[in-house]
Parts: sequence; structure tokens; C-alpha cells
Amino acid sequence: MTPLFSSVFAASLLVIQTGAAGDFTSVRPIEGYKCFRVYIPEERRFDRSAVPPVFAAPTEVSKLIGHSGGAAFVKWPLNEVDGFVEIIWGGHGIKAWIHKDVLRPWRTKWTPPGPASECVPTLMSNGMIGIGNAIPYKHQ
Repeated sequence: MTPLFSSVFAASLLVIQTGAAGDFTSVRPIEGYKCFRVYIPEERRFDRSAVPPVFAAPTEVSKLIGHSGGAAFVKWPLNEVDGFVEIIWGGHGIKAWIHKDVLRPWRTKWTPPGPASECVPTLMSNGMIGIGNAIPYKHQ
């Protein structure tokens, strides 16, 4: 996968995760959480079954509450239990758990430095949780 395609794909996942259509801005960062990238092997990028599951508790026999997006908001310092890490999931910030082995650092070798490439778990002006940085968002 080319770096440009990877960047466009990651950005499209972030837009999906930010919330409803309309104008909204970053209100404040959500303390105690850090962004991680959710890893899907390149050969399975477009395979819906490869999207990692999100659970209600740190075990696969707990309730499946959904599947991850392109980013995971991980409790920081890391809260790891039996190979799972605590995250907040979805626009309303539900406490959830994801396998630690699907998480990668946010920045990649092709992510240029600067505010537009930062990922900050953020409360948005529409009341949802999204990805913020120093730049106000206009979602269309």
C-alpha cells in the first residue's frame, strides 16, 4: 500500500469516527486517554471480518459491543488485563476493551509532523467524542 493511499484511508476512517454531519469544533481534550492506530494487515484492509472486535469486559466471552474504527482512545496510563486494554469507544465514550496486539503507535513513518497530523481524544461541541487537535473542525 502506498503511503499516500494509507494516509487517505486512515483519514477516511477518522472522518467516519468523528460524529454527525454539521459544524462542530474541539471543546477540550479528554484527559487520561491517548490515541493509538488500530492495525489491520494490509492484505485484509477491505475485509470487514478483519476489523477488530470491541468487548464490554477484558475477555472474548464478554458481550461484543462493536468493532473498532481506525483509531482507538486508550486509557493512559495503560490499563491492561489478560491481553486486553481499556478504551473509550464510540461517539458517546463507552468504556470498552480491545486486544492489545491490534494497537500501534499513532504516528507512522509517513505521517508528517504538525497539528493536522495529531490525534487527541477530544470532546467535540456536538457532545460526541472525536479526534481533535489545534485546528477547529468543519465536518461536511
